[in-house]
Amino acid sequence: MADEIALAVMLPGDRLPLSMLDPTRFLKPLVVLLGGDGITPDGSRDCGPEGWQQSRRLLRWSRWTLLHGTGGEEAHYDWAVEAARSYRRVLIAECGTATLPTWMALRAEVAPYCPGAVLQCDPDDFHPRRPAMAEGVTP
Repeated sequence: MADEIALAVMLPGDRLPLSMLDPTRFLKPLVVLLGGDGITPDGSRDCGPEGWQQSRRLLRWSRWTLLHGTGGEEAHYDWAVEAARSYRRVLIAECGTATLPTWMALRAEVAPYCPGAVLQCDPDDFHPRRPAMAEGVTP
């Protein structure tokens, strides 16, 4: 079962080979995960769609999109696997509270009819959080 779906993990600045986006050349179902909610060395937490030159193209390519602006739970990624089995082209945009509205607006602009899900924190919370530091340890 592990071989039935391909996964491409992209960090900010990465580009996916266009051949992988061509369903006539890349025959496996593909999940593209944009990892944009991590805390970077410069202290920024969330880069948003501008972190990838292919953001617009990937949103148009996707047949099911998950805008993931909250802490990860296994069920969230299970949905993406099931979606890949059905839709074959899935995009997961990992994002934080600050840039989730930007992702939502871009998706509405370039792929308004694409099914999927938007997951976000409770209104009084935010994502991502800096991991708790051990006592006496400084970043």
